[in-house]
Amino acid sequence: MNYRLIFCLLLLVAMVGVVSADTLIVYSGYSGYIYALGSRVPFSTLRDATTGTVYTDEIDAGLLAGTITANSYNRLYRGYMEFNTSLLGSGATISSAYYSTPGDVLWLDLGSFDVALTAFNPATVGVDAVSGDYDGFSDTVFTDYLSSTGLSTSGAYNNNFTFNTDGKNSINKTGWSTYYIRTKWDITTNTTGLTWSGGKYSAFRTYIPSHKPLLQITYTTGGGSAPVAAFTCTKNFLRIPNSVTCTDSSTNTPTSWSWDMGDGSAAKTTQNVTYPYMKRGIWGITLNATNAQGSNVTPSASNVRVVGYENNG
Repeated sequence: MNYRLIFCLLLLVAMVGVVSADTLIVYSGYSGYIYALGSRVPFSTLRDATTGTVYTDEIDAGLLAGTITANSYNRLYRGYMEFNTSLLGSGATISSAYYSTPGDVLWLDLGSFDVALTAFNPATVGVDAVSGDYDGFSDTVFTDYLSSTGLSTSGAYNNNFTFNTDGKNSINKTGWSTYYIRTKWDITTNTTGLTWSGGKYSAFRTYIPSHKPLLQITYTTGGGSAPVAAFTCTKNFLRIPNSVTCTDSSTNTPTSWSWDMGDGSAAKTTQNVTYPYMKRGIWGITLNATNAQGSNVTPSASNVRVVGYENNG
């Protein structure tokens, strides 16, 4: 029996079956908390509010009890995070993900609680939240619950929330992924374990200026990578009415192109472009190359200087 041949065949099968996985770590681009503000109202009133007050220096998830009136509350906090996960590309397959955040302060005066991530659906993504985003949520839980009794406030990235299947499916491979961190009381409307005490908190806080939360995503690209945009142009000095020709040299096989010629004209969408400048000035050319795995933008190595009499006709 030819054992060497069998070994080589097994090695070849093993090599073909290997799919390398990549890891993407993204820190929150926008984060903070939104809280509903009442004046000694039932928990359900805060939970069902449609607007809130936005704060962007820290992330809080929790509850503040009102004073004087028993079983009344003043604030319900929902921490929000927005992550730009577009570098994954539409062809990525996500195998695992987790949300990690350092803790800053933990209050347990109203009892211990569990926290998890759910959807955050702001009116506009990629900007700070606004008051009307308070009720932009669903109660589908995207991660495991962590108990407040086990949360760390050491400032290290050791509060890790593992994404479940719904959570992995929620990650936007071509844009922003947005989440709320909320207490289980808020998510389920079940306030078991909540003990009223006037003027007291139960909440978990992350101080953002020091510790932005992160997403760590393990994925495969499904064969292929996003383009690396590149191009060359025939000249960087011309006199009206002459043209410049730019030739795409992007790698990783882009399938669409968008050229910004710098002078305010509409984008050109051919792979290569020949463009007649009609305005004097110094213009920078930019190419955005795209395929199923993502896109990449690059400017020209040098600007185009255009001189002569303007042709406005």
